[in-house]
Amino acid sequence: MRNIHILVTAAILWLIIETLATPNIRHSNEPILRVRIILKIENADHFDFSSVRLAFRIRDDDADDAGTWQMVSLDKSGSVWLVVPNRSVLFLEFKSLDGSLRLPSDVFYSLVGNEVKTVLRDSVKIEANKEEIDRLYVLKAGSAVSICSRDFGESGHVQFFRIGTRVEDEVSIFSFAEFEPTPKIVLGGIEPGVWQFSLVGSDGKTLRSVRVDLINLGRTNLFC
Repeated sequence: MRNIHILVTAAILWLIIETLATPNIRHSNEPILRVRIILKIENADHFDFSSVRLAFRIRDDDADDAGTWQMVSLDKSGSVWLVVPNRSVLFLEFKSLDGSLRLPSDVFYSLVGNEVKTVLRDSVKIEANKEEIDRLYVLKAGSAVSICSRDFGESGHVQFFRIGTRVEDEVSIFSFAEFEPTPKIVLGGIEPGVWQFSLVGSDGKTLRSVRVDLINLGRTNLFC
């Protein structure tokens, strides 16, 4: 009887270990593949990938819905391995923690408090006749500015445009009326270059203006 008890305990431990070893897989009869997600930054040679997170979830081929979202870090080269059943759908979201990545279309995005920003989404059907496959994604680095919220008033805003563009067509505006006071507001994903930023009060009057030469991967403090 003692031997039976030992065998049962060992079997339970083995199942626990197998479950922990592949946390992102739900039950599937398909072969298991290793998928390497690779992120390349087009205009930065020494990008710090610790400022990026990858969220992912998996939908098995015969499932009606996808599994829960999981978050992982990238290594120093910008890649991470995922374990995925063949013939499943992989959902991916790359997230910027500090505003150092640009969006494919928008001029900028805001990070308020500890907010993170999804800069790229993708979904792909994983089908392969080999055990390991690569998926490459390319993004561009940008610049970010930190704004001191104590100067904003209750309904003021920051407006900014790149020098050399038509001001009436290219002005971007960030309004703080929608947000509670916070010690951290970052405007990220801005294309490097010379920009003019203006702090506008709740009465519509310009309080301060400054021209800033934003460099790639730089962080500039404004109105502090």
